[in-house]
Amino acid sequence: MAEMWIWRISSVFIAAYLVLTILLMIPLAVLVSFMLFGFVVYPLCRLFLIILSFTPLRSLPPSAFVDVNWSNYIPHL
Repeated sequence: MAEMWIWRISSVFIAAYLVLTILLMIPLAVLVSFMLFGFVVYPLCRLFLIILSFTPLRSLPPSAFVDVNWSNYIPHL
């Protein structure tokens, strides 16, 4: 459940960061503080998304490790 919320929050932040940066270009002080915040949070969100994309691999079913006998599907001539 926590992984789902981390994934959602990271995805929304990454998607919204560029749009909000463009919309906040008029007040320069807000833009600078927002960009400094983004330089810290954006790499963390990217790291979370990369790590969370590999976490389902820790609980694979045993059938995922069975080798496929390709000669049954592709006949050799």
